[in-house]
Amino acid sequence: MNHKIRHYSFWISVAGALIALTGVLVATSLFNTANSGLPVFYASVLIPLLSGIHPNSSFLVARVCHLEMRVYFTVALQTAALFCVTLIQMIWFSLEADSEIVHLVSRIMFLVYFVICVRYVRGEVAWSAMLWTRRLLIAVFLYGAYQLPAKLLGWPLFLDWLRNNKSYSLYGYDAAGWTSMVRSTGIFAEPAQATVPVVVAILLNLYIPVKPISKWIGWLSITLFGLTSASRGMWLTIGGLALGYNFSRVKPLGRWLNSYRLTQVSLIVLTALLFPCWAIFASSNSDADLSQQERSGSVVLGMYMIRDSPVIGFGWNSASTLSNDYLRDIALPNAVNIEGEFIQNMVVSYWQQAGLAGLVLAVLPLILVWRWSTAEAGLKWGTLCSFLVAGGVGDFGYVSLTWLWMALLINVSTIRHPAADRLKANASSFGAGRDLPSFASTPTGFLSNVKEETC
Repeated sequence: MNHKIRHYSFWISVAGALIALTGVLVATSLFNTANSGLPVFYASVLIPLLSGIHPNSSFLVARVCHLEMRVYFTVALQTAALFCVTLIQMIWFSLEADSEIVHLVSRIMFLVYFVICVRYVRGEVAWSAMLWTRRLLIAVFLYGAYQLPAKLLGWPLFLDWLRNNKSYSLYGYDAAGWTSMVRSTGIFAEPAQATVPVVVAILLNLYIPVKPISKWIGWLSITLFGLTSASRGMWLTIGGLALGYNFSRVKPLGRWLNSYRLTQVSLIVLTALLFPCWAIFASSNSDADLSQQERSGSVVLGMYMIRDSPVIGFGWNSASTLSNDYLRDIALPNAVNIEGEFIQNMVVSYWQQAGLAGLVLAVLPLILVWRWSTAEAGLKWGTLCSFLVAGGVGDFGYVSLTWLWMALLINVSTIRHPAADRLKANASSFGAGRDLPSFASTPTGFLSNVKEETC
C-alpha cells in the first residue's frame, strides 16, 4: 500500500512539474518555432490526454461542473468571435491568410491551454503545480541575478541560448530599455516578459507554507531579480499587486470586494479602459527617455487606429505596417523616436488588432478571475490589480503563466492538502447562490482506479 502511495505521489509530482514548466518557459527559444512566435509549449495538452488514456480516467469522463461549463462557454464564445473577426478582416482588407491564421491560432492556443488547465490542473496536481512553479521561478530569478556579474565579468551565460527569442528580435541585455545599464533578463528575451512570473512568485511565496530558509531564499531571489532587471513596468505592476493585496485586508473594503456585484466588474473594466490615457499626457513630454517616448507614442497611435476601425480592427500585428502612415498624419513631439511596431497597452493593442472581439479578449482575464476565482481575497485582488497595471503598460495575455495562474485561482478550492487552506476563499464570504465546485482531490488518470468526487 505504501508503495502505491509513493508511486501515486511521484506521478502527481511529475504532472505538476510538467505543467509548471509550460507556464514558466514562456516566450523562449526552446518553445517557439522559427520567427513566427507560435508557441508549441502547448504540448502540455498531451500530458492530461496521455494520462487519461485509461477508459476510466477521471480527466476524460468526470462530469463537468456548472462553474466549469460557464468558463468553457465563455472561452468558446471568445474563440468564435476571434475566428469570425479574422475572417472578416481577411476579406475586407485583403490580408494574407497565412500570416493572419498563424497569429489567430497562437491566440486561440492560449485559450485552449487555459481550458486544459481548468479541466486538469486541480486537486493534488494543482498543489504540485504551485509548488513546482515557485521552485522554478526562484531558480530562474537566481540565474537572472547571476547574469549581471556574469555579463560584466565575462563569466559563462549557460542559459543565454534559451532567452534569445527570435520572435521578439531582442538579443542585447540592455536592449529596449529606459537605461543603458546591463540588466538581468533571466530566461526571457527582455525584463518586461518576467512581469507576470514575478507577480506569481510573490503571491506563491506569500501564501505557500514552506520552511523559513526557503521563504527567505524566495524573497531574496525575487528582490535581486526585480532590482537588477531595472524594469519600470515590472515595478509598477508590483505596486499594483501591493495595492490590491492590502486593500483586500481592510475588512469593510474586503467584504465589498468579495461581493459579486455589477459595481466591481464595472470598476475593473472602466479602469482597464481609462488606463491608456496616461499615454496621451506622456507622449507630449519632449524630455521623456526613449522607452517612455516609444511606449506612450505607440499607445496614442493605436488610439487613432481604433478611431478609424473600432468594430473589426485592422488585423493581427497590423500596427507595424500602419504606424508610418499614422506618424505622418499625427503631430507627436517625439515622432522620430517612435516605431509603433508593438502597442504598449493590452486593451489598445488587442482592440486595434481584432476590434471589439479583441477588446473583450483584453479584459477577459480580469473578468474570469473576478467572477470565478475561488482563491483567498489577497490572491484574487492582488492578481487583478497587478493584471490591470501590467496590461496598462504592456501585454500579459501572450504569457502562458497568466493562463495557468488563472486556472489555478479558479481551482484553488479543489485542493485538499491541509497546507493549502489559506489559499482558499471562505465560502461564506461569497454571495448567495455562489457556485463553488467540489472537484476531486485526485483528478488525474495516472491512478485511474481512484474514484473522483463529482460536482
